[in-house]
Amino acid sequence: MSILDLVKQNLTPELIGQLSSQLGASKDGTQSVVAQAVPVLVSALAKNAQTTSGARSLDGALAKDHDGSVLDNLGGLVAQLGAGSAGDGILKHVLGEKRPQVEQQLGQKSGIDLAQVGSVLITLAPIVMGALGKKKQEEGLDADGVAKALREDEQRAEAEAPSFLEQLIDQDKDGDIKDDLLSVGSTILGGFLGKK
Repeated sequence: MSILDLVKQNLTPELIGQLSSQLGASKDGTQSVVAQAVPVLVSALAKNAQTTSGARSLDGALAKDHDGSVLDNLGGLVAQLGAGSAGDGILKHVLGEKRPQVEQQLGQKSGIDLAQVGSVLITLAPIVMGALGKKKQEEGLDADGVAKALREDEQRAEAEAPSFLEQLIDQDKDGDIKDDLLSVGSTILGGFLGKK
């Protein structure tokens, strides 16, 4: 199963409903944020894993902190939204300085406020990492396997939200998001290595 499909399988309508209730936001708005944010996170991770060092560092982070067990208690994770430093830390490394712009665009497109968007992202980040970690565990993937799995999802992720990705990640406005996603995704390397 692809990473995107694994994430979507776990983000059930019931869980989205619980998340929207916790936020005090509309279910449609919450679903909109989720649908657009997941491809952004997967694409940034894929770009980071393009290099050997990036793939190894990500693989090490998965082995150390993200074995997929988070997916066994998503209701508990949602109940603690905004309180987890893990999700916040992942976002800082994945989105870097782009994070405020990501949140602003998501808020505009979904109709929910920035604080609510931030809480959704903080909740989503460990779910995406958990899905990748679960795939690694179940399929016995090494660093190259993790990179390949992300690469297989990359085009689909971009296709699911192309205009969204272009607006947020195409930093030099050249219409090519690949180099810009690599720039954003590469910040993961130092961040994960720093989390000992």
